[in-house]
Amino acid sequence: MPHNGSPVTPEGFRKRVLYLDGTHLGDEFIGAAVDRPDLRDPLLRRRVGQMPRRAGAPR
Repeated sequence: MPHNGSPVTPEGFRKRVLYLDGTHLGDEFIGAAVDRPDLRDPLLRRRVGQMPRRAGAPR
C-alpha cells in the first residue's frame, strides 16, 4: 500500500498487518499476496479480522 503517510479523510485510517514467517506460509505465496492483497472470501475476511482481538491486541 504505497502512500505518503497522510490520511485521506479527517478521521484518518486504520491498517492491520499480520506478519507470518515461512513456517506458517510458504514463500511461493509472497508474490500473489503483494500483487493482489485482497480477501474476497467473506468468511476468511471475517476470521482474519477477528485475529487481533483473539490475540489480545487492542482494537
